[in-house]
Amino acid sequence: MVVVDACVIAKIYLDEPDSDQTRALLDEYDQILAPRVIRMEVASAITKRFRISEIDETTARLAYARWKKHVTERWFKLIPDEEVMDDAVALSLKLKHPVADCLYLAVAQRFKVTLVTADEVFHRRCHTQYKKLRLLGEMQA
Repeated sequence: MVVVDACVIAKIYLDEPDSDQTRALLDEYDQILAPRVIRMEVASAITKRFRISEIDETTARLAYARWKKHVTERWFKLIPDEEVMDDAVALSLKLKHPVADCLYLAVAQRFKVTLVTADEVFHRRCHTQYKKLRLLGEMQA
């Protein structure tokens, strides 16, 4: 098991740098854990790319359809946000970092598994709090 945050998962659907590394990472694990907020965050990443004219509407709709199928059929065990919200708020206050990101950290801590992110600021702020936090670029495929 591993926790992977939305900025990593979105790479698969948006053909971003490190998409291949993300796919390889996901293939290594039987189960990916994430807070339920990941559903909204990946959908938001897809629609943002459309809003800023980096992808067309057809591409956005197809990316979202793939995401929706994958989140319901494979890879993910979604943890209800409310189950880790108190921990996430405590982490947010301690680390001075947004609650949404801290939800992923709270899930990783609860299950004592690695958390993979592509967010360098999040990694920099939180790696001393949780030694199993890894940047995607540091992961070996």
